[in-house]
Amino acid sequence: MKLRWKPAWTKIVLLMLLFRLLYGMVGIYVVQTQTPQPDPSVEFYPAATLLKSDRFSEQAINPWFRWDAAWYLRIAAFGYDDASGSVAFAPLYGWLIRVFGILLGKRFLLAALLLSTLFLATSLILLYELFREKFEPILALLFFPTAFFFYAAYTESLFLMLVLLCLTFIKKRSWLWAGIVAGISVLARFQGIILSAVIVIAFLIDFWGLNEQRSIEQVKSLFRQIAHLKSLWTKKALLPISAAFIPFIIFWVYLFALAQKGLGSPSDALFLRWQIQAVPPWHGFTLFIQRLPLLFSSELTTWIDLSLLIMLCVMAILGFKKMPLSYSVYFWGTIAVLFTRGNTPHLLDSFSRYLLVVFPFVFPFINIPNKIRQYSLAATSLFIQFYLLKYFFAWYWVA
Repeated sequence: MKLRWKPAWTKIVLLMLLFRLLYGMVGIYVVQTQTPQPDPSVEFYPAATLLKSDRFSEQAINPWFRWDAAWYLRIAAFGYDDASGSVAFAPLYGWLIRVFGILLGKRFLLAALLLSTLFLATSLILLYELFREKFEPILALLFFPTAFFFYAAYTESLFLMLVLLCLTFIKKRSWLWAGIVAGISVLARFQGIILSAVIVIAFLIDFWGLNEQRSIEQVKSLFRQIAHLKSLWTKKALLPISAAFIPFIIFWVYLFALAQKGLGSPSDALFLRWQIQAVPPWHGFTLFIQRLPLLFSSELTTWIDLSLLIMLCVMAILGFKKMPLSYSVYFWGTIAVLFTRGNTPHLLDSFSRYLLVVFPFVFPFINIPNKIRQYSLAATSLFIQFYLLKYFFAWYWVA
């Protein structure tokens, strides 16, 4: 089957590039009107030596050298080490930056931005196709308050692309490819391991013929089918179930490789560098509730984080009946993973950014009937986005 480019895809790419241009203009404005100073606690100095000093780089590229971008450039150029905390970051994005950065004459940050843009374009096209050629999810995602991170030297666009690709293979019942892509996603973001559960749930629903049921009925049916687990011991079920374990296998092989090289583990790096300790999600949620009084002395960005978390959780609950059960598993699994970081420096550390990769699977199932409400919500979201973007370029922590 030949892949044919669709006119709608051109519109999607042009819209995405328009946002890229607008963000670039904000970056140029901040650089020309302010003198952004990096946080002294961020170990970005080795990566800063990779930046170019020509006018184009200073104006259009270097403003994106912020926060986690420095870590990915550091991994790309110098690899991992056991002292800096770099092991806390998954390797795939850094590897890709290294390859394309070398091809671009060691312009690693430029390579990172080009890769993020490419991954975002692919993600938007996959999203368009996954939701039956609807533009609303595309617009909603680009208007999301922290959507500019898709364009930054961060893993958001890469990870979202892999999640969407995995769900596309699931939709086509290509279980092995879904498992392979899910496994690759673990190397982009460790939370990709959640896709194992997504694949299992999607397969069981298909295997037991529950596709036509609503999510709540599917849950009841799956519990009833527990007594018939022996039916899974067939050749038809063996490959999909085995494919679901690929993310686990890749994750543990990666941890083993780190240990063999004496680099420790991501959880160790989080604790040693940022004093963030991994805890069970229910414990992390309890710690979050206990720290809620801190909210009243917190910055505006923390209020935005909390507002977006509450909004998406409410949307996921209201849309549960319409959402595929596998999407709900992915959403709540991601929320659970976020709460495994029990003692973060901020009340909700980067939640508004992490929610980017779950929002597309919740929004399409929520109806906002009133046009005025739709436009008001879009305008408010876009205002918050550019507000945060300006402070991001100015080296303020926004997510």
